[in-house]
Amino acid sequence: MKPPLRQLLREQLAPAHAWLETSPIVAALFDGDFDRLQYQRLLWGMKSGFCQIEQHLRSFQSDFEQAGLVDFATRNRKCERLDADLKQLRQMGEPALCLHSVPGFVTLRHFSAAAGALYVLEGSTQGARRIAPLLEKRLGADLPLTFYRGEGEATEEMWQTFCQWLDQAEIDPHEAVLAGMEVFVRLRQQLVRAETEAVECGRCVL
Repeated sequence: MKPPLRQLLREQLAPAHAWLETSPIVAALFDGDFDRLQYQRLLWGMKSGFCQIEQHLRSFQSDFEQAGLVDFATRNRKCERLDADLKQLRQMGEPALCLHSVPGFVTLRHFSAAAGALYVLEGSTQGARRIAPLLEKRLGADLPLTFYRGEGEATEEMWQTFCQWLDQAEIDPHEAVLAGMEVFVRLRQQLVRAETEAVECGRCVL
């Protein structure tokens, strides 16, 4: 009997997930050497990655909905939330940063690959919610945390609903795992770029 797809993805993607967390900016978050400028760089790195993934996933919206994921459209709001947090930081007087996104972030040619990528995005929502209290403790209660708080208490329920859908959908596990790995690799690249290339700008469009 084959293991549920969520179990397979969790096991196969665990090394890539751990590698993502070794990126300098994420390590700084957990080690304590982390300030609001670093936080803004972290948001930029996430934005450079997640916005491109969401753009690709939208081309599969009808496929997801036909396969039973009826709330697909409401799940893809990470880019919107990252934009909101970056905008609020500027309004609070933090220096604006600019980081140009690298085009062609990830190529999703098959529905199964899109499902693997969405698994990483959904899992990141779970992880982000656990990080939110740490960020608030380190950087203050007024810190914009729209992205990290996600759907609040509803986040866990949404995750379980997604996992149940994932286990029942007709998905090629090989394609899903490969796409998930690529997402982790590209996200780490964006986070490293944010650490080294994000610069202050007098005016930038988010």
